[in-house]
Amino acid sequence: MKKFFIIIAVCFPLMSFSQWNYHHSFFIPTYDPWDYYHAVYNDAIFISSDTGYYCYTVENSSPSSHANNEFYLKKTTNDCVLWNTDFGVSFTGVHGIALKYFKPYTFFIFWYGGVWFLWKKGNSSWDALSTPYNCEGYYDFFAKDTANYCILYPENRKLLQSIYRNDEVRIDTFNTYKPRKIFFPRDTVEVLLSLAEQSTGYNTIILKFTPSTGYNVVYEDPSQQLSNLHFPSENVGYVVGNNGLVLRTNDLGSSWVTLNTGFSSKLNSVFFINDSTGYVAGNAGLILKTTNYGFSWQKQTTQTNLDIGKLFFVNDSVGFFLVDRYLNIIENTFL
Repeated sequence: MKKFFIIIAVCFPLMSFSQWNYHHSFFIPTYDPWDYYHAVYNDAIFISSDTGYYCYTVENSSPSSHANNEFYLKKTTNDCVLWNTDFGVSFTGVHGIALKYFKPYTFFIFWYGGVWFLWKKGNSSWDALSTPYNCEGYYDFFAKDTANYCILYPENRKLLQSIYRNDEVRIDTFNTYKPRKIFFPRDTVEVLLSLAEQSTGYNTIILKFTPSTGYNVVYEDPSQQLSNLHFPSENVGYVVGNNGLVLRTNDLGSSWVTLNTGFSSKLNSVFFINDSTGYVAGNAGLILKTTNYGFSWQKQTTQTNLDIGKLFFVNDSVGFFLVDRYLNIIENTFL
């Protein structure tokens, strides 16, 4: 029996400066999780102001068996007026995970039989890429191009975390640290947000990897929980966390300084369109903007009080954000 709808609303820019507002909405029908038919929204991404994707999984039997599940990738090219199926598969236990865009390629990942399947698309057809086998989860994915990408994933029931790099055909396994987010400011340099076990639980640290030094802790504060990171250029990067925390580096992640946003909300996402101009987003509909490297911040009008989980820009004038995982709102703006 139908119970409710998962809602994804897509928004367009108002004429005023840097405003966010609703534009379109589309719906994925879902059902009581104990009934025969159940649809679960997975992720969404836009690659231009009018072209985007969202993916969802249809469970065609009880959630305990996941038999004959279906995974669908929908695409719009007319600003969400019409959505068409761009990709679809049906397997026992198949489940969508993530959509990523690293210009000029779109990537999506789905899980089946203990393996993550990674697909990419440029201008035409979807092509399968290599992934590690027997993955037991997913944390993050990063790509420079289709010949240089990595997958951050758990194994051994999340006791270990590994990074699979296809360009080097190498897997790094972590025992002490638990990486959750990864970014490559330079081809050979990684910056990671990682969990570090303490006597009172876990706190988030920043790790930096170089081929000559390996992995080293470059930031640690037991009072902070870090959630996301972004490098607009090779040397300059930003990290966000709880209590309105924003960190900035000017030396490829070797050292970090704390920026004062003036807000105490948990921040979940960060995206800078260049070294000085960028946005952070967090709980209760909060979006902040800076044009001076984070020295001062201006609160944006978002017309939502829901938690914002994902913020990204497709160019220097159009951006989107997603609200929550199950009640998703996508919005865009002109700077």
